[in-house]
Amino acid sequence: MLTFVVTHVYFPPIPALAAAVSLMFVIFERPKNWLIVLAGFPILAFVYAIVFPIFFARTVFSILLTVFATVLPCLALALVFQRLWGLTYATKEALSDTKAIRGTVLVLLSAAVWTALATYTPDHCFTTKCKIGDFLFGPRSFANFWSASLFGGLHASAAFIFFYVLVIRHVASRRTGHTGRA
Repeated sequence: MLTFVVTHVYFPPIPALAAAVSLMFVIFERPKNWLIVLAGFPILAFVYAIVFPIFFARTVFSILLTVFATVLPCLALALVFQRLWGLTYATKEALSDTKAIRGTVLVLLSAAVWTALATYTPDHCFTTKCKIGDFLFGPRSFANFWSASLFGGLHASAAFIFFYVLVIRHVASRRTGHTGRA
């Protein structure tokens, strides 16, 4: 099993460089701040792009599983940092509920587009441009899981944070007795 895993580990330049830079940022950043959450996406995307193609065929379910496996740890870390540091969210004047709902829908739609692109790209490669892409981003199975995990994960996390802001504001307005209506 170990031989199988070792033979399927790829180090394409762009994903490996993004993961290495993010790892250096996580290790050497002083003082620690919320950007560590963003640095976690390329690291998790690189790890999941190596692991997921070994155990899963490329289907819509496996790509969505990759996206949510990226989203959940980063979102949990973002919420922990928000609680620890007492970060505040945008007020209703700065970000209305309709803008937040529209942002949630648009960002979830873009995450769905990334997932669909990663799921339905062809596996064959014949043109020179395509072969350069394979060199820079790795084989198709790796590149599809990596791009879905990185970009789909970023977009889905943004959508969940928009939704979280809506829920927190709604709960806070219920506690204070303000309904937000005139």
